[in-house]
Amino acid sequence: MISTRKIALGILNNFDTKKEKVPILTKQSFKNIILSKNEKNRIKASVNEVIRYRGILDFVIEKGSRRKVKFIQPKLMNVLRLGIYELLFDDLIPDFAAIHSSVDLAKKVINKKTGSMVNAVMRNIQRHNAKHGGWKDSLFEKNIKLAYPNWLIKKWQKQFGKYNTEKLCSFLIKKAPIYIRLDESKISEESMISNFSKINIELSRQSKFKNFFKVIKGKEKIFETEIFKDGKISIQDPASGAVVDLINPKKKRYYFRCLCSSWYEIIIYGSKSGIRRKDLCFR
Repeated sequence: MISTRKIALGILNNFDTKKEKVPILTKQSFKNIILSKNEKNRIKASVNEVIRYRGILDFVIEKGSRRKVKFIQPKLMNVLRLGIYELLFDDLIPDFAAIHSSVDLAKKVINKKTGSMVNAVMRNIQRHNAKHGGWKDSLFEKNIKLAYPNWLIKKWQKQFGKYNTEKLCSFLIKKAPIYIRLDESKISEESMISNFSKINIELSRQSKFKNFFKVIKGKEKIFETEIFKDGKISIQDPASGAVVDLINPKKKRYYFRCLCSSWYEIIIYGSKSGIRRKDLCFR
């Protein structure tokens, strides 16, 4: 059985050598391979995040290996990028699993000698991160520009200035928070929280928008829950609910010229007005 890490590594290697976009390379890699939905999502997330943090990961690799990345063979670099991403930024993977799997992957796809180097580099980084608390977070504060190509940084600095460029870099690298909306007609807040607490999902209630909750922990588990599959909760940004709150729809009344600009708004409007979603769509 082929490992998801090996498939992700293959996509990263092809990304370096072929002039193709990541979605195309990913689709090609999935061809003729039987993978579950979770495995495909895992591969996509790993590849996208490694590419996204590439500059910062390379900075960390240089620190852990004490050599410039240009002196490390490309395939080995991608093994290290993938492993260090899991080690530092993937909360789902324990440190020992990230290191062991990366060493094993290097041995299989390159040679045994590279496995020793991967082990040494990743253990150096693990020790440094444990010794210096907050070092991982400081990577983004002190080296945020590494996440972008030099030509783009120069363009932004010319257009926005140095200070605003740094703020822009910090904003763009941050992951957007995930919000869920509770449909009170299908499940109570207490039942939803009880369901989530059993599988270690933490939420924070949004004070300005009723029935909206920010996901603090365990967002990757939400899609597999029964209450999500049954449509009792949905993934929505609070901004989509603001339009409906402004209109304040009444039961069985239609406001089509004002509303229905997005599917999210249709969902919220339908739940508040009592009109079926398919009726809203066709009317």
